Amino acid sequence: MPQFLIHVGADPLAQAQPGLAAARAHDVLFPGTKRTRMRGAGYDGWYGPDRAASRAEVFRSATGDHLVVAGSWFARDSGIRSLEDLARSVERHGVEYVANELDGPFALVVCDTAKRAVHIVTDLAGTMHVFAMRWAGGWAISTSSSWLAALGSSTLDDIGVHEFLATGIVYEDRTLWKGVRKLGQARLITFAADGDVSERRYWSFEELVPERDDLDASVARLVEGTAQAAKAISSRYPRVLCDITGGYDSRATIAGFLMTGLPFGGTVSGPAESPDVIISRMIASGFGIEHRHMAPSFRPTRADVEDAVVLTDGEYDAAEYARIASIHREHARHHDVSVNGSFGELARGYWWELLWPSLAAPKPLDSRMVAQKRFAAAAYDRSLFAASHFDLVDHMTRVIERANAPLQGLPNTTLMDHAYFALRMQRWQGRIASSTARIWPNVSPFAFRPLLEATLEAKASLRIRSQLIRAFLHRSLPALAAYPLEGGYPAIPARISNLHRFWPVVPHYATKVTAKISRMTTGRGGKAQRISLAEPIRLTSHEVQLLHASGAFARDALDRISDGAASPQYTRLLTLGMALSKLAASREALREPLDAHAPST
Repeated sequence: MPQFLIHVGADPLAQAQPGLAAARAHDVLFPGTKRTRMRGAGYDGWYGPDRAASRAEVFRSATGDHLVVAGSWFARDSGIRSLEDLARSVERHGVEYVANELDGPFALVVCDTAKRAVHIVTDLAGTMHVFAMRWAGGWAISTSSSWLAALGSSTLDDIGVHEFLATGIVYEDRTLWKGVRKLGQARLITFAADGDVSERRYWSFEELVPERDDLDASVARLVEGTAQAAKAISSRYPRVLCDITGGYDSRATIAGFLMTGLPFGGTVSGPAESPDVIISRMIASGFGIEHRHMAPSFRPTRADVEDAVVLTDGEYDAAEYARIASIHREHARHHDVSVNGSFGELARGYWWELLWPSLAAPKPLDSRMVAQKRFAAAAYDRSLFAASHFDLVDHMTRVIERANAPLQGLPNTTLMDHAYFALRMQRWQGRIASSTARIWPNVSPFAFRPLLEATLEAKASLRIRSQLIRAFLHRSLPALAAYPLEGGYPAIPARISNLHRFWPVVPHYATKVTAKISRMTTGRGGKAQRISLAEPIRLTSHEVQLLHASGAFARDALDRISDGAASPQYTRLLTLGMALSKLAASREALREPLDAHAPST
């Protein structure tokens, strides 16, 4: 469920109706989940202590101020070990100091009754999504965009909808709804009761020193950072579950736990005969790691997809996320936190092949080329939209240019890293992580500040061909590095003495090149992968009516695509139809008289 909604206004305490409306909308959107009210000078809100794993942490100080944290936070300051410590540190050192000391996917809310203001801190990568909307004479801030949309008169955001249906991601500060905006990454935003808003960044790529560290310095920082992250995660969550696959990123993640001797379990998903599963089992057996294999047998029903719409606010393909949710619900029965290797690909120069041969050159990024080959590469039916003239490549080119505008003069590799980090990872990986946080905690150690900075300040020549990660694994845990990767070759530095172990590189990359050529000859993006459903799930007549009424779609094209085919474009449209239906039901409930004596559960 969403973890909180807070209304900041001139005198929320004197306005019972907004708070009751928020409660009514919550109960329709998220049936069966509990909520608790919190009130103070200048603010009124709700938080959700529904399950121990997914609740918001709330502390109220002696002065009456509320401190709320959603997600999973970890403090580098050794004096901050509890929520009370966190509140005390805010009181002594200020919100910005605390923001700079926290890692993990979190959203911190500090309600300041003396100043009649609410401070919101978003995490370094913007992984835990937080949204804001003007409402009831002030501002409403929440971890759920659909909760905010239900309270206002928001209609669909045409650009956000086009991005979502074409790419599966909504970019920049957009959501599916006009007027509901996502707060940026690494931000400290103050919403005052008089309506004023101030915003500043507490960290950015501008602080980095690209090309600073050589191999020895980079490996040392990775060793220290992965060990610190493992200790931090284990100190809060005793039963850790780590992804173990045939790739570099998960292997680098578990290295931190193995180096420190901390206990953890391993998991992998996929067919039993796949390289990922075979290698995962080999590593687990070799290191005595408790292992869980999740076979791809789950096929979602309409009820599963509708539940996924609730978890994702309709901002991620619900048919695809229903499968992810089923895996995490099963894991949450046996463990306390899910640990994955997201952001680790930055250490391997992800997308840098587009820059070859001018790596780390002090030259502008070709934003249009990146938009065309990475952000707008998949084929989709543009005629579906009423505004069929919209050019996605042109649009994403401008999105990339806006994101990188403050970084001009930095190496092109840093600009590529930033486009990937600030755009794709914030909105794609962040949407998955924020949705999963409503089931149980999930963490990506490579998004912790020490590891992220160590990665981004290593020389570019070290990061290409995964040399840095190979050296890190080989020096810290040579036995782990010796296991084969998905391609059949080991995760160790290549030398004359071991070149015979790298012969699988040739067929592995030959297969990749063949697939790429096939995509180029069959059309941009190639054939869309269809999702396996338990049964055909068609848009209901009510959902089709709502989509038509939105004005975002061309009627004839919408009728053609509403055929139950489980292509990504169709399941995203299905997701949107279900989200609109949920929104309509919540708004209908708000038309009924609000009971001023409704209990705070």
